[in-house]
Amino acid sequence: MKILMLLPELDEGGVERHVIMLSDAMQQAGHSVDIASWGGKLEKQLPRGIQHYKVRVHSKNLLTLYWTAREISRLVRKNGYDVIHAHARAPAWAAMWVSRATKTPLVVSAHCSYGNKSKWIYKPHRSASAVICVSESVRQDMTTCFSDNAIVIRNGLPPAPSWETPIKAEATKLLFIGRLASVKGLQDALHALAQVRSEKLWTLDVVGDGPMEQDLKNLTKELGLKDKVHFHGFRDDTDQWMLNSDCLLFPSYREGLSLTLARAIQMGMPVLASNIPSVKELSAGEAYYPEPGDIPAWSTALTSLVEGQMPQSDFIPKKIPTVTQMAANTLGVYAGVLNRSDAKANGELS
Repeated sequence: MKILMLLPELDEGGVERHVIMLSDAMQQAGHSVDIASWGGKLEKQLPRGIQHYKVRVHSKNLLTLYWTAREISRLVRKNGYDVIHAHARAPAWAAMWVSRATKTPLVVSAHCSYGNKSKWIYKPHRSASAVICVSESVRQDMTTCFSDNAIVIRNGLPPAPSWETPIKAEATKLLFIGRLASVKGLQDALHALAQVRSEKLWTLDVVGDGPMEQDLKNLTKELGLKDKVHFHGFRDDTDQWMLNSDCLLFPSYREGLSLTLARAIQMGMPVLASNIPSVKELSAGEAYYPEPGDIPAWSTALTSLVEGQMPQSDFIPKKIPTVTQMAANTLGVYAGVLNRSDAKANGELS
């Protein structure tokens, strides 16, 4: 098969890393994959053989997306793609118009639950041959926005190194990895850490960048945490940061299925996570998880952590598929879509 992946950008984020891993696995399985996006720092991580086309699919202006769709349609006709796979809402609009213009089947991935559930926004999802949700929690939360074409394929990951308790240091080493945006909840973790009353020492390493970076640095100073909280920007060696830390903080308000959380679970690393559906989906459902935004609850949990009591999570690593399994399941969706498309073209389906 020849597949064209569409996503807004190739900057830092779970969607970008997901597309890169998925495309690489499909290519290794003998398929041809190209990517269209506005580009970004992760372009350098694209596997050999995958062509990248820079197009304005990151725009939220429908007129811009319409003209971008015309450009992509020419690309689809030239390269003869069998399937168009859009990741995110804006590229899905362009992909819908391309699909109609070129008669190429469309698949859309839903990587998270959105607060805005206005039906018109998700017209491309309902018109797609299939919608792939990265978790059951996404499928259930967005069910009114999609038609009956939604299925679940969880994000997969490559084999992970095993986490072992780091050599005891003077301070408990906490870690946050992610995009610096309000939905990730780091601002709450900082407020909660400022309320920790313990003689034990701790530090927090923040790995990632994003729109709230400067605001979070300012907040760190205002809370008197400048000497304990260290911002390191975007890094591509996150496994090593996990191996060298005592506990991952995951205070998110909303997630589809976080690759960072999944990686920590794979590795066996202690995690203090918020009580959101996608977190509970990866657990046995019996451990305690503080509510997102509940600063007193997070402060209590963090105090216990700093005092040496690691979170008693009940995550189930087997719930996270391999990249190969994820790719095989996705290719199975493509095959089903193409079979239905052929049957319809031959008059076998109404």
